[in-house]
Amino acid sequence: SRTVGQRDYHRSGNADYFCSVGMSVFSCMKTTCADKNFSQQTLVSLLQSKTYGKIFISLGINECGYSHSSLIKAYGELVDTIRQYQPDAIIILQGILTVSKNYANGQAHFSPSNIFAINEKIKEMADGETIYYIDVNNFFTDDQGYLLSYVSGDGCHMTAKYVAVWA
Repeated sequence: SRTVGQRDYHRSGNADYFCSVGMSVFSCMKTTCADKNFSQQTLVSLLQSKTYGKIFISLGINECGYSHSSLIKAYGELVDTIRQYQPDAIIILQGILTVSKNYANGQAHFSPSNIFAINEKIKEMADGETIYYIDVNNFFTDDQGYLLSYVSGDGCHMTAKYVAVWA
């Protein structure tokens, strides 16, 4: 849903957005999506039908309650699949943006420490040559690591104004 916000509120040029509300690293290979430049299809069929220079991956908030090992395994399989069909593309792994303190509200899986631990494991997949890692948490979090309340109406999803800053 966070990528849906990017698609809807601050589209990056003619980019393709393979995203849907609730998509996770566990479901993305089975999900079908459509966008202005492609019809309803799976990720693999999209990767087979086009050539991309850069592919951004922004997943993980829906998976914070899962074991880190299963999440990272699925993330690695996704990266491997993308690499298989788009061998020349630069892959950019985006760190998981935290949530507000009120949104987390005692849910340990949404704590900044848990999200930062997952992000460290995602970051380890980056090789600095064909796979890169970016983390925008430094721009949008308070000194405890929670998403700043004024950048989000619900504590999880950025408002259109801040989606533009993120982009």
